[in-house]
Amino acid sequence: MYFKPEYLRLFIQHFDYIVKAIRNVDTCLMTSPSFYIEEHLTGYPRTYSNLIENLYIIFDEPLACYFVESVNKAHKPNILSTLVHICFKQKLPIKSLSHAIYHLLSYGVELTHEIVEQIYYCFGDGEMFRTLLHMDIQKTADYWSRAPLPAIIYDVAVKDVDTFLKKPNTYDRVVLEKLASFYAGCKVKEFCVSVEKDLSETVEKLPDVPLLLELARNAARNHIVQVYHVKNSRQYCTVLDFLPLCNEYKAILSFQKKLYSLT
Repeated sequence: MYFKPEYLRLFIQHFDYIVKAIRNVDTCLMTSPSFYIEEHLTGYPRTYSNLIENLYIIFDEPLACYFVESVNKAHKPNILSTLVHICFKQKLPIKSLSHAIYHLLSYGVELTHEIVEQIYYCFGDGEMFRTLLHMDIQKTADYWSRAPLPAIIYDVAVKDVDTFLKKPNTYDRVVLEKLASFYAGCKVKEFCVSVEKDLSETVEKLPDVPLLLELARNAARNHIVQVYHVKNSRQYCTVLDFLPLCNEYKAILSFQKKLYSLT
């Protein structure tokens, strides 16, 4: 089942009761990419862009609440994850993706830490990732992070990087290089080399002992979390914004400024 954008708008305007019926019968259908993408033309970025366009049509209609209810009820991968995956693979504009995600979140779609990490993994530490840190991020108990750095950033309960140095097969080279740009402890170096032997030359560029700046950053972050009773990244970002610190220090405490150069 597929709707071109112009047809979807007309269909909803004249047959909204049918869409409601679809939602009542099969909550998964409305959240499936096949509802928005022309399947027999997959491979063409033009058709994949219809996913975003059709979602905006849904947002503009009174049926938005029904759609979000379907998303939350469907027992399948989060639609946010589907959006990120498609936009990343098809190189669609990240601005369109971010607006679509913000719309879905504003209607009550749940934001999980898996999605936050996926966005970081696909698009890096950019505006969208930083914006999501100001929102409520739901954590799944049995989920293991595939990228330790974003997990450290959004999870204020993490007090030590060693928490993520337990499963060497979990991380790839790019993830480890990013981690080594912020941490230079012996355990981090040994872990990086144990996972990727080719990283030995890169790790050698790190100082023999961590900089005092790294130790101060870690201690200051833990102090802020404890003193201000910070429970999540949203609260941490808010407190950091109001502290009388220069922008450079805030960038260090929020892991936006790298401490080590690996080039």
